[in-house]
Amino acid sequence: MNFSYPLSQSRPRNFSLRWILWTLGGINFLILLVGIRRTWLRVHEPHDTVYLGQNDPLELPLHFEAVGMSLLRETTRFDMDLSSNISLKEWETLSVHPFVVHLGANRRAFTVAYYHQWHCVHVLSLTFLRGEYKRLTNEHVQHCLNYLRQSFLCLSDDSLEPGDFMSAHMNVFGGNVVCRNWEEVDFFVDRNLKDWMEWNKTNFAL
Repeated sequence: MNFSYPLSQSRPRNFSLRWILWTLGGINFLILLVGIRRTWLRVHEPHDTVYLGQNDPLELPLHFEAVGMSLLRETTRFDMDLSSNISLKEWETLSVHPFVVHLGANRRAFTVAYYHQWHCVHVLSLTFLRGEYKRLTNEHVQHCLNYLRQSFLCLSDDSLEPGDFMSAHMNVFGGNVVCRNWEEVDFFVDRNLKDWMEWNKTNFAL
């Protein structure tokens, strides 16, 4: 008895597999296009608007993606050891960005609050470490304390953390939180600085 099947019965199976592969490939291509478009929007902010003080934007023209962060209540990073060069270099990384972005057709300058906050954390860290911050005055340190206080009030982070952080036997792990993608801010500001330098050369070339 012959149990062989006609070849035509295997074709639909091959056709279905091919159709699935083409569909998956198309979906991946669309995802790639969406990612490219979102990256382009993050980097190339609109320059057709002129900002003169009455219509200033309240925030960067960014569409943030959510990222997760695990909070650690104890870490060897950003230590308070004055004798550690590694620790000092880590704290200095908080003030390496330009702080300022230039937006609109007139490239109006704005300070990004994110970097202002980092600057103040850096000021306080060196105040604790050295008792001073180079040539900064007490008024500058007081400004940073008030600025961070108001920033915390504005954010009012209502994330719930496990345990008692005041306890001597606290859990090192402080829980997981959902955050804005801070790397997108760094990427945007770095690119904005390059665009502004190119625009400056073109419009103010001698």
